Amino acid sequence: MSSSGINVTLISKEPAAEVFLIDRTLKVVSRGLGKAEAQIAPGIYRAKQWTSAREHMEMIELTEADAPSKTIALDSLGFRSPFPLAGTESKHEY
Repeated sequence: MSSSGINVTLISKEPAAEVFLIDRTLKVVSRGLGKAEAQIAPGIYRAKQWTSAREHMEMIELTEADAPSKTIALDSLGFRSPFPLAGTESKHEY
């Protein structure tokens, strides 16, 4: 990897979530459980996390300013609950 490579770590708040780092050609660059790590060039990537019940994807941009390393904490996947619990989503049916 060239000197412009960035060591990236994606960390999910869900330790059992499968985490993916996807490049602009939709190729999976790295994957792991709870976190994914890779040494990559600056650019625009997709960070995806998935469990059997939920999926979340977000775009991330890495620049030379992020070198030599960057850690990205991914949002919580959340889950639906009829009760107002922390980290849950609610659904209103009127």
